[in-house]
Amino acid sequence: MLDGDERILPELEALLRGTYVEYLERRGHHVPPWAWINLLAHGSEEALHQAARTRRRRFFNVDVWRHARGYLAGEVIAAAQRAGSLREIQTTVLIPLELEHLRAPPARRTRPGQWATWILTAIEHTNIPRRPGT
Repeated sequence: MLDGDERILPELEALLRGTYVEYLERRGHHVPPWAWINLLAHGSEEALHQAARTRRRRFFNVDVWRHARGYLAGEVIAAAQRAGSLREIQTTVLIPLELEHLRAPPARRTRPGQWATWILTAIEHTNIPRRPGT
């Protein structure tokens, strides 16, 4: 049996890399709605591009949460290009949203569309300095 530190380290690494959903799925655990923002808040630009490509697949081959996350990944990339930095969007908007959603009491039925609207609204209404010419 692993001690507590050895069990928690892979979970923390997944959280900080933006792969928490995949970590939970590999272990057969339920993925709570808040976890779907993890990739957006911590993932690399390449990971976001890869997620955005999932929305181009036929819808019936992608679950709705993954499809919503893929859509938002594309929107995050676009916002980062306007702001000039993915890290700026992540630290200013997405990490605080992730923490807010994590601390909130679990909703009975958070749906992917509601979740996506919540995040998209936050991205659009946050005052992030725009790069000149955008």
